Amino acid sequence: MEQCYLDLVNQGIDLFWTTLATARNMEIHTGDIDYVTSTLSECPAQIFNMRLGPDTADQRLREIVRDMEAGVLPRSILVSPHSTPGNLIALLEAHGFSIEAAGMCMAMDLEDWPVPSPDGSHVVLAQNHDMLSDWMTIVNYAFTGRQVMGFWQFADLFDLASTNFFIGVAHNRPVATAMTIDDCGVATLEFVSTLPRYRNQGLGTAVTVAALLHIRERGIKTVTLRAGPGAINLYKRIGFKEICPRVVASL
Repeated sequence: MEQCYLDLVNQGIDLFWTTLATARNMEIHTGDIDYVTSTLSECPAQIFNMRLGPDTADQRLREIVRDMEAGVLPRSILVSPHSTPGNLIALLEAHGFSIEAAGMCMAMDLEDWPVPSPDGSHVVLAQNHDMLSDWMTIVNYAFTGRQVMGFWQFADLFDLASTNFFIGVAHNRPVATAMTIDDCGVATLEFVSTLPRYRNQGLGTAVTVAALLHIRERGIKTVTLRAGPGAINLYKRIGFKEICPRVVASL
């Protein structure tokens, strides 16, 4: 795969985590590893970049495992395309990490995107905190089955100029979500979810297409995402291309 797309995927990963870290009770740490932590136990926390030297990686991973076990570091690592050394995944396995690589990092060029025909689904852009509350309720129930972040943390993200929150509506009820973050002509698509009762009715596609149209109107040229195994084909039908596996290492 062309290096430019791997660079864009890495940019999208950085964009997501650095944006998330602007919410209250969240903090970003940078160095030879980049990671986000929170003072709240239910909030997302992950290492999302590792730049370890080939001669020191083994010793550094021993230190990282020690800090994970002590609760200093998150116990999950998103192995981004720019992570080093080249044999990092094998080293992680040797240090006791389990590797999950069924997901996919994907990208799409919006300039050449043949827009799908509308399916009649109703999608709205969240305009206020009441609508954000509806959005958050869907995400907390449908995305992970538990609270992802608190309302005021999402409100901190909602108030940024770089973010947009979308709600899919069925039978006058908010039932689906998507979020975009954009910067310097690139965007990342996040938190695409649908309430279980309304799945397999095209609502995930509808809210994704509406989000992509909106950011294209903002002048965004490329969008990236990280898809779970069950969503890869949905995104391929919309026009996304597979770039590289989404590799997560967990201790």
